[in-house]
Amino acid sequence: MKHKWPLLIIVCLLAIVTHAIASEKPPLSPEELQSKLKNGEALLIDVREPPEFTSGVLKEALLLPMSDLRGDRDDWKPVLEKAGDKMLILYCRTGNRSGQVSKTLTKEGYSTLNLGGFLELEALGYPTRTP
Repeated sequence: MKHKWPLLIIVCLLAIVTHAIASEKPPLSPEELQSKLKNGEALLIDVREPPEFTSGVLKEALLLPMSDLRGDRDDWKPVLEKAGDKMLILYCRTGNRSGQVSKTLTKEGYSTLNLGGFLELEALGYPTRTP
């Protein structure tokens, strides 16, 4: 009797590789992001810390550090009060901090999307500016 394990292992490995390849792409193209921002459906937020902004930011991003969200929320509070049902599209340097912020805000009832990391987004042609 032949064992089915080798086939099962191959299928699992293919699923893992396919997921890894799919997760390398940002969830929104530059055009999709622009459309959501232009239509007022979303806010784009850079959650890096102020010294990191000097390397550049995405063109229409609000600059709201994660440390402020976890602290007094001096900068975050007015934005969150006006956000309503808009999607909060977040990014940082690598996507890690924006993922943490996304989880926090989702628990608070906001619609969020972790766009990923600035370095990758810049390389993919997302419009940038110097703050």
